[in-house]
Amino acid sequence: MNLPEKREQATNADLARATLVTVLNNIGSISMMCARTENVDRILFSGSFLRINGLSMRILAYAMDYWSSGQIKAVFLEHEIRKTQRVMVNFASFFRAFCIWECCSKYWIPMNMTQLDVRLKEQLMGQPLVHNLIFTSISSHINTEHPSKALVLSLHGSTGTGKNFVAKHIIESLYRNGYKSKYARLYVASRDFMHHDEEHLRQYKV
Repeated sequence: MNLPEKREQATNADLARATLVTVLNNIGSISMMCARTENVDRILFSGSFLRINGLSMRILAYAMDYWSSGQIKAVFLEHEIRKTQRVMVNFASFFRAFCIWECCSKYWIPMNMTQLDVRLKEQLMGQPLVHNLIFTSISSHINTEHPSKALVLSLHGSTGTGKNFVAKHIIESLYRNGYKSKYARLYVASRDFMHHDEEHLRQYKV
């Protein structure tokens, strides 16, 4: 079968599908080229972008209308409209699986126990009990599928014994953003719980 015969047998749906594939491939190639130019390590690209982006749909429809006097346009839009609802659900699922902004996902809360173990071993001196108890307690809590209670660690000691130092290693190992995470809070007693005047004492009593 020669090329003209193949063209004769191609349906409008085939042409619309081929056009969509070509456009998406071009977008992928352009994205990769820009990523290499800007030294970007990771590209997050959803092939559903054209279907849910009204401006892109209009531009693509105009281009096909210009190319084929509207023969592909109607088929393409009819084909895409039927899929819009399903694609929107898939797109929402994509963002639930990978949050661009910080959320409760493994990417943002990796709970890197290996990193915590190494940090405590290499940087915490003279506190062998702290390393063993903290690492074991946190590991056990994380590995419990449905813990019935929250894990509470209470570190006691005078100034300079390393309480905040240990807390810093825990936070930076569990949360990707460390203390910048919206799920982590650092309270300093001398700053956040001042008790040298009557006003603060009244607030604590309330």
